[in-house]
Amino acid sequence: MRDSQRPPIEVSNPHPNPLPCEGRGETLNNNIAMNTLALIAITWIGKEYRFLGLDWSYLMVLGFIANALFSMRFLVQWLASERQGESVIPISFWYWSIAGSTLMCIYFIFRRDPIGILACLPNSLIYIRNLMLIRKGGSPPTAAAPSQRPRETG
Repeated sequence: MRDSQRPPIEVSNPHPNPLPCEGRGETLNNNIAMNTLALIAITWIGKEYRFLGLDWSYLMVLGFIANALFSMRFLVQWLASERQGESVIPISFWYWSIAGSTLMCIYFIFRRDPIGILACLPNSLIYIRNLMLIRKGGSPPTAAAPSQRPRETG
């Protein structure tokens, strides 16, 4: 049987009015809000965009932000060392480390990347432990360990 000869299929809705009579406006508004959020999630979040010749998605932007947060720890450490004239590790180094590694772990969870998750998962615990040791020991926040001093050979 050809498509032009097939009879049209009738679809009957068992509930012609799925919204309850009382509170109909509120339920209708909730349905519109949910449909709008679903539409945004489907069309914007999962979609890739082309910019500067590269494919971009919101998940990729999250990864870049996470990487930038984690990289800030090196900038903070370098600036503090330059100010002191020796290698130091400020407390903010550990906070940047926690923020960056946590966000990177979230990024890898969204990507469903087990290698990235396992690489980032224990880091924040180690950084938190370092902060606990600094507070417990009462050492200055920018104190460098003796092994961090560069040895110059002549």
